[in-house]
Amino acid sequence: MTAVLVCLAIGALAQNGRQEFIFRTHTPMGGDALILMPAKQKLQVLATLEAKELEGVRQINDGRDQYLRGPDGEPFRYYPRELRFRFSIGKKVAYIEKNPLPVETTDSPDEFQSNLRFQLKIFQGLRMELVEPEEARIIGVPKNIPYHERIYVVRFKLPRDVPADERMKLEVYDRNGVQVAKFHVQLLN
Repeated sequence: MTAVLVCLAIGALAQNGRQEFIFRTHTPMGGDALILMPAKQKLQVLATLEAKELEGVRQINDGRDQYLRGPDGEPFRYYPRELRFRFSIGKKVAYIEKNPLPVETTDSPDEFQSNLRFQLKIFQGLRMELVEPEEARIIGVPKNIPYHERIYVVRFKLPRDVPADERMKLEVYDRNGVQVAKFHVQLLN
C-alpha cells in the first residue's frame, strides 16, 4: 500500500539551502495496485487531496526548523476544516505495479470498485481520532451501470481545529471491511 506524503506537492531549493514546498488546491497523494483474487483481476487506485485553502501554502525547511506559511506570508497553523478527496479505482490503466496487493473477494471487479467505504484517522501523538465522511459518492458513470472505473468524491469535516503538525490517514475499505488502500496526509514532515 502506498504511503505518500502530501508535502511532496511542489518543491524548490533556494540558493541559501532553504527548501520550500508549495501546496496546490489539488495535491496528488499517490496510487497503488490491487489484484482481486482468485479472479486475478488487476486494479489501479489513485487519490488526490482537494482543498482550496491549501493553494499557495508553503512548507519551509531552513535547515533548523520546518514551518508553514500561507500565501500572505502569515503562519499557517491548522488544516482546513473540510477536506475533500478524489479517489479513482479502475482496470483501464497504462501502468500497473509489478507487485499488486492481493485482495481476496468473490466480487466482480465492478462490484468491488462500486462498493468501497472510507474513513479518516487523525493522529495526535499516540492518540487517534476516527472521522467518518460527510459524503462519499460516485461521480461520472452511475453505480448501476457496469464500467471499468469508478471515481469517488469523499468529503470530511474535521471535528476540531487540527494543528498542521498532526498526521492523518485516509483509509479505503471493501464492502467486507477489509482495508484495501491507505494514503497519508501530512503537512509537515
